[in-house]
Amino acid sequence: MKEETLWSIVGSAAAVGASVMSRKAAKRAYQKVSDKEPPENPDRDDVEWREAILWGAATGVMVGVARVVGRSAGRKALDKTRKGGRSAKLLPGKR
Repeated sequence: MKEETLWSIVGSAAAVGASVMSRKAAKRAYQKVSDKEPPENPDRDDVEWREAILWGAATGVMVGVARVVGRSAGRKALDKTRKGGRSAKLLPGKR
């Protein structure tokens, strides 16, 4: 398997996992602070603009940071695996 393909798989999986976890954490934090559910659809009439914009900005920042951290962790794990010699089957000729 090519290193670019392997990194694409590992990096994408790490980024998606980190994004999902951060969104769930943001939802729990919002519920704890405001004692209500976060707005899921800002188009609804019962959602105030301020609330929708703050929720969107907060989750956007959290998910973006989580994706960067997740990809970085994925890269470090891949490098550690490569240095440990355990990647001979996945990355032939690379050590």
